[in-house]
Amino acid sequence: MFHIGQKVICISDAIDDDEPGPYVFKGKVYTINDILNEYGDTTLTFHELPIIRVRGWSYGYSAENFRPVVEKKTDISDFRKILDRVKEYL
Repeated sequence: MFHIGQKVICISDAIDDDEPGPYVFKGKVYTINDILNEYGDTTLTFHELPIIRVRGWSYGYSAENFRPVVEKKTDISDFRKILDRVKEYL
């Protein structure tokens, strides 16, 4: 579902007490730096935030609090077609 370099958006404003911080914020976009799979849980680290290491373990943010950013590429030719149709009615 996720891959390194992918942009994701935080969809939860709940802060997990197990996450040592810095904290993430709902609505903010982050870029995945690494994906960690430990004990059946998937966690993510981000380029925008420092990687937290405690006693040799890297801590990330729960993947269930994020979704991929959908980047829509707009082609102006679609708008020109609409404008041409409007001009026909004027």
